[in-house]
Amino acid sequence: MAKLAAQNQRLSPGEKFRFHLIAGSVVRKYEPATLGESTVMFLNRRVIRKIFNAQIPKGSQGKELTAEYVCFVRGLLMGCGWEAKEWGDFVDFKNEFDLKTDHWQLFFKKHKEENMWAVLEKHENATRVAFFKDGIRKTDWQPL
Repeated sequence: MAKLAAQNQRLSPGEKFRFHLIAGSVVRKYEPATLGESTVMFLNRRVIRKIFNAQIPKGSQGKELTAEYVCFVRGLLMGCGWEAKEWGDFVDFKNEFDLKTDHWQLFFKKHKEENMWAVLEKHENATRVAFFKDGIRKTDWQPL
């Protein structure tokens, strides 16, 4: 643990790193400061593969891709006004809006290609989605 603390002190001020002990090895995980302080450990490679039906390789390339998906999922939840601290938050969000793999893929594709974030809301027991960019709504509210 002393070694982890020493590594943490050598990081540049603009970066935020967390260290986790997973299966006896230390994994260095980048977390942008804009996404908050708590680390989302319940979203791992296995869970992300199921959510997005994505092929994520093992190794460093897979860790980077997994981190990108985790930041996206967490940002989506937080952008819709939900907390993203534990597994129950994710499950409640998914069940509230009845999200399927196709929805997650669409939201991620829009984010990657056009830098737009999906925002979900319930209106008269129907889920609606609109896409925002830089805090400005770019699409009309549409049924999901």
